[in-house]
Amino acid sequence: MRLPLSLSLSSKIIITAVFTLLLADIGGHIIYKVRDGNWLWEENPLEIFKIHGFLEFVADERLMTGRKMVINVEYGYAFDQNRFRTSKTLRPTGQPDISYFGDAQPTYAKDTPSIVFLGDSVPFGWEIMHEQTVPSRLFGLLRNHGVRKYGVINAALPSYSLHQSVARYAKEIHGTFPVSVVILQVYDPANRLLEFGQQWTRNTNGIVNPSSMHALDIKESLFYRWSSIGHTVLTMRLALADDREKFSKDDADLRKYFTQENEKDLITLLDLVRNDGASLVLLPVNPAESYKERLGSGSAEPLLHSIDWLNSTFDTFAKTHDDVYFFDVSDEFDRIGREGNFLDLCCHLSATGATAQAEFLYEKLVKSKLL
Repeated sequence: MRLPLSLSLSSKIIITAVFTLLLADIGGHIIYKVRDGNWLWEENPLEIFKIHGFLEFVADERLMTGRKMVINVEYGYAFDQNRFRTSKTLRPTGQPDISYFGDAQPTYAKDTPSIVFLGDSVPFGWEIMHEQTVPSRLFGLLRNHGVRKYGVINAALPSYSLHQSVARYAKEIHGTFPVSVVILQVYDPANRLLEFGQQWTRNTNGIVNPSSMHALDIKESLFYRWSSIGHTVLTMRLALADDREKFSKDDADLRKYFTQENEKDLITLLDLVRNDGASLVLLPVNPAESYKERLGSGSAEPLLHSIDWLNSTFDTFAKTHDDVYFFDVSDEFDRIGREGNFLDLCCHLSATGATAQAEFLYEKLVKSKLL
């Protein structure tokens, strides 16, 4: 850019700087558009959880649930008339059109008892085909072993918390379908405890709860929404200001409160399960890396301790209730090895990992005389 000679050097520098920032900002918008598929100003900062096309919001404690009779093109996930994940005809990109158990697809009915899976994206089967999920694998094992009296319901949903899982059971399963066993596995509230610390409650979740009102104010600002440079700078500021020290592994009062609040949800669920004449199975959070091995080596990483708090709560609850079982799938994966059993560094199981977890569950259900 050539500037008039009459302008002072300082004016030229200022104009050049402004023009450069403008170009950089436009370039940043284009980058965000290519990466996320939307312009920054199209995003809703009040929407903490970007709801997927196979889900819908509901005005109760579930906050969201599956949509009826839908096959989501983006992911290939399908839901039946009761909002439960089911067989699909569309496959995620790159996934082969195969069925591990041939034609043995999970089914359920209102006149036969079912094994119900509750929880988040792990039992749901994030980024794997319906036939590869833990519920589907378990159904196949039941059929392969001649156990035909049970159906299987996959009532898990991505990002669900313990509180939401209990609410879904109460709203969509309790008193509607005959149930034999309920199997629950959730990451939240362990991860939300880390984020919110002493501000955590049973209703805290990753769908509508911002980490703080200050963070929400920033996300609603014009600078955050309309400037790519501002968006990047403020996002970095939020990351740096994230008050992780709110959670302390040595905070005895917080741990007591966390345990008691989760026990309230577990008691609510257990009462519902008992009324349905069923038993409750609790599974621990099972990260891709062994949290027990890392804690055993002296790790002070907060997330590992928050996971341990939740898993210990589940374990203790099972030990104090005769019709509740704690199946330590984390120990099982420590035993068989973790390589190849996970899709990411979080906790999502690969098809191989889902098979291993289903086989572990089948053996434990048989041993515990729940089948």
